[in-house]
Amino acid sequence: MMMRVLALLMLLSTPLLAAEVHVMPGEGTLAEAIARADPGDVLILSGGAYLGPVTLDRMLTLQGDGSAVIDGQGKGTVITITGDGVVLTGLTVIGSGNDNQAIDSAIKVVKGADRARIENNRLVENMHGVDVHGGLDTLVLNNVIVGRQNFRMNERGNGIYIWNSPGTVVEGNDV
Repeated sequence: MMMRVLALLMLLSTPLLAAEVHVMPGEGTLAEAIARADPGDVLILSGGAYLGPVTLDRMLTLQGDGSAVIDGQGKGTVITITGDGVVLTGLTVIGSGNDNQAIDSAIKVVKGADRARIENNRLVENMHGVDVHGGLDTLVLNNVIVGRQNFRMNERGNGIYIWNSPGTVVEGNDV
């Protein structure tokens, strides 16, 4: 009986109607696609430029082929993950803000956003590359992170910054 209840609970926690949604580049198209997406949807980004910053507040996948560029326009963190089970793969992320105290980053996983997967992305010229700031069981795998080349070291930030994030795995990254 207990096994049936557990199986039912697992089934109910899995998105049943997840969709693949193709997103074309352009002003506001990414934010609009995120706002319309249901939990579990896979947003497939075509090659081109997308404007950030954006926040992922539920289980979503942003998937690119390496030619989709998300540009934070120099404003804060480019992609903030606040929901569980978010996947980012095959993206180029540029243009975070410059606030070191706020830990402006290409990608930030906040406390309460657990089981994020950040894989096979290219993060270029951001204050910090990936900031895992309290999220549990995050995977940061096989990313290329190219930091800023500012003359002053403390204006460059960190490639990968982890704080209070048990279960986080960082592997195969080129920083």
